[in-house]
Amino acid sequence: GLQRHLEEIVSILDGTNLNDCEALDGRNPTTELVAWYIASHLCKKIPTSTKLSSIQVTEAPHCIAIYRP
Repeated sequence: GLQRHLEEIVSILDGTNLNDCEALDGRNPTTELVAWYIASHLCKKIPTSTKLSSIQVTEAPHCIAIYRP
């Protein structure tokens, strides 16, 4: 389900140096970009009848990026 898809998407980023992560195409790995990356890939995996409302990524306490597709 959704959790499995999310884990699959995040596993590509997990434990990597985001500056060198091929999945981000050499772009500056800001928290906003990571939220966009997760949302854009998750939207491709969920049924078209389902709408993703937002993805929230926390970089540090009180440092949060929210992407709304």
